[in-house]
Amino acid sequence: VEDPYIKIVESTRQPIVADDEVMYFDVEIANTGYGESFFYVYTDLLDNREGLTLSMDGDALNSPSTWKLKGTEIGGQSTMSTLTVEKGPRWNVDRYSPVKIYLQSKCEFEEEAGRQINSDLIWNVAREANDEQASTKIERFIEFTRPCPEIEFDGDLKRFDTFTTKGLSMDVTIRNPLRFRDIKLAEQERLEKIVLEYRKVSGRSPHWNRAKDVKTNAELNFNVTQEDSFGYISATWKLPSIEAPYDIRLKSICTEEPAAPVHLNRFISDTVTGVVDRTAPAVYGVPQPSVNLFPGDELAVEFTEDIECELPYLFTVKIKVSELDILFVKDRSDRDDLHVICSENIISIQFNEERVPTRSFARLMGRMYELTVTDVVDPAGNKIEPYTYQSNFVCS
Repeated sequence: VEDPYIKIVESTRQPIVADDEVMYFDVEIANTGYGESFFYVYTDLLDNREGLTLSMDGDALNSPSTWKLKGTEIGGQSTMSTLTVEKGPRWNVDRYSPVKIYLQSKCEFEEEAGRQINSDLIWNVAREANDEQASTKIERFIEFTRPCPEIEFDGDLKRFDTFTTKGLSMDVTIRNPLRFRDIKLAEQERLEKIVLEYRKVSGRSPHWNRAKDVKTNAELNFNVTQEDSFGYISATWKLPSIEAPYDIRLKSICTEEPAAPVHLNRFISDTVTGVVDRTAPAVYGVPQPSVNLFPGDELAVEFTEDIECELPYLFTVKIKVSELDILFVKDRSDRDDLHVICSENIISIQFNEERVPTRSFARLMGRMYELTVTDVVDPAGNKIEPYTYQSNFVCS
């Protein structure tokens, strides 16, 4: 007498399985009757309409798998096998209807007769649900857990991988990595929030702070901000009041599952480093040499911080020489009265002898000069007030 028995070991129904991993179950199979017979293990394709990949000890269950079982009544033992479940082909589906797994006499299966069949239900998640009569029932699923979204910076932060600002706030844009699958972040059941964190670039400041929304002064949460049709989300960060270099990063936070791998509970983006700077540069000391400049030598103006030195220069240098009806200028035009080099926090100036009357530095010897520097800006866009300095050329 054949008496098939198949049972999934309850302790192997793991509720948290990442969607890029394989789901494993231990399955007990036995013939609790008499004699020794062949049995089929199989699933019904009608139960598996969404294309899960089901295998028993490596054999796909899209066709019956044959087992020879000796009845436990005559000394046979149950067999413990491994059932594996992998996601179906649709990327945006992580939850599936449960699937029955059957054990049936091979003879009866092929003859489509008899009742020697046993089954169990493949599932790993059970939830309470209310039906139309407002009564509570238990629904079961095969469910894979999607990792916390791997959000990343977009816009200028992605393009330049840095930021420099003098403002009190800054727009930050992020990109939904799931949008190409037509999945919105707001539709992620486990996603609680997406925050921006920052800290000063300093060995004394290891703690990360949560950014605040400039409008509400509450914690900035991208998950409550409208996502456009391309998956971009923008919010405005209320910048810290202290001027300093800062590290910033994004963190997506999902419902905590204590037994889950870290990437299912949270994701932290790469760090971007930038500067908050609201102070204009200033001239450090006085131009060098401070007196007795030889007209062919360098006159160096040093500033308290790096300035914008990209060509064409944004600043203007003018030198007025006493008793000469001429103004030496270096600006954004093609005038070359002065040779000027800008590097880091120094502007170096030299007279072009070809533009000196009589084309000789001798005409400048012993005279006074007045230097004016305007429109100098730092990388954040802070501009100095016009700077003027008076001194003399060396005597001949």
